[in-house]
Amino acid sequence: MEHNAHNFKSYINNKLRGVEASISKNPVDFINAYIERKSQMVNKDTQRKIVDGTIYNHRNALKRLQQFCSDKNLRLTWELFNAQLEERLTAWMMSKNYTANTIAAQYSIMKVWLSEAEIEGLITNKSFHRYQTKCQDVENIYLTVEDINKLYALDFNDEAIKAQIAPFSNIEITRDLFIVACWTGLRFGDWKDLSTANINTDTMVVHTHKTNTTVVIPLHPMVKAIITKYNGVLPKSVDKTHTIQHIRKCAELAGISEQVSLGRVKGGQSIIRTGAKYQFLMNHTARRSFATNMYLKGVPTISIMAITGHTTEANFMRYIKVDKEQHAKIVAQAFTH
Repeated sequence: MEHNAHNFKSYINNKLRGVEASISKNPVDFINAYIERKSQMVNKDTQRKIVDGTIYNHRNALKRLQQFCSDKNLRLTWELFNAQLEERLTAWMMSKNYTANTIAAQYSIMKVWLSEAEIEGLITNKSFHRYQTKCQDVENIYLTVEDINKLYALDFNDEAIKAQIAPFSNIEITRDLFIVACWTGLRFGDWKDLSTANINTDTMVVHTHKTNTTVVIPLHPMVKAIITKYNGVLPKSVDKTHTIQHIRKCAELAGISEQVSLGRVKGGQSIIRTGAKYQFLMNHTARRSFATNMYLKGVPTISIMAITGHTTEANFMRYIKVDKEQHAKIVAQAFTH
């Protein structure tokens, strides 16, 4: 064959078509290629790049599916995604003690891949459209105003406390940022780095990463004091995993140890977990605490949502951790006004 530009271009195109055909025949390659493209995609609603957490979840879902196929000695082909897969995959995930929400998320992600494959004409079985993706509400805790006060009062200069926090580098910074989050309602993705936030005398203006919106948050006296402590520029937090460890240790030292019981569905069974309150703290507890405490103080829902960035009241109410007795007190207070 003569070596010229035209022939070289034809050769490359044929190679590319061969790669594409190979990807089309192999679900794993097709899905990996989709995930790679997705990492460069822009969210249609926010016009921002897809967040790293979403890409991480897609990769985990693929690994989970591959592990299922390996355990069950199944070939991962397009024919696998039939009416029987949901029952078999669900039973396997339940045997691995995955939570109901993890199982629902698995199908939600798979439906994204399979919809793309359907558009490409790679899958004709429509069964995947019926995969169940509804998540269950999970019981979570929140910190009361009294709890937050205890956390804020923790004295890191106390010798007894120093001895217990020695292995935890930057734990005081984590405590301070977590308290800021408890009074601002920010997600961890936003409060982990507030060094560029527009902080005024009485407000903090933050452009949120997940929803691509700007929120204006009034500053609680505790937040003002913490900002002053760092000369007006808040430090960055440690990574997510170490942040959780720091928060739980601080809450333990602060005596936030009342016994709580939380229910969840795991491995197809209802499980009640009981333990000290500090053991259940998560990074997201701060945001949930803000929403719940403001709700209990009678702040209008629409005003709280303007700060948390929730777009529907249904989603917002999932954050409110108010029991029946607290609801009764709220109504009773209304009787006296």
